[in-house]
Amino acid sequence: MNIDDKDDLYQLASRFRQAIEVIPQSEFRKVGSGISSFALRPFPAGCCGDTSELLAEFFRDNGFTGAIYASGTRGGDGGEIFSHAWLVVGDWVVDITADQFANRGYDLPKVYVGPSTAWYQSFTVAASSNQPLSHDLHGVYQLVVQHLTD
Repeated sequence: MNIDDKDDLYQLASRFRQAIEVIPQSEFRKVGSGISSFALRPFPAGCCGDTSELLAEFFRDNGFTGAIYASGTRGGDGGEIFSHAWLVVGDWVVDITADQFANRGYDLPKVYVGPSTAWYQSFTVAASSNQPLSHDLHGVYQLVVQHLTD
């Protein structure tokens, strides 16, 4: 697949988020070390880092190589958001957890695939990488993939 195909990225990202949403939190506690962010908090709150790693793996498995994990700190209108993570794929930001900040007054979509906005640019990017899926998340990844629908 072409990394410039925004519609394909959006469809894959949406399917992946939907799969995560249907899994009970108790199921996440049974896989891997049982301490992934999904096991500790209701999705999407506090799950952006693990979710971005998992989504990058899903993109790789579906032919989108080169998804870059981006992690930023002190973002938002006044730097009030301590940290957030998302993916960069080609020219696109891909984020399936930004809606976790609705309680802070941000109207962000559940699934965002688009150019970097002022909101993403407000973060000081602390890390970006194209790493393979961390060992602790392999079981979580398998669980999510089992819940994918067409």
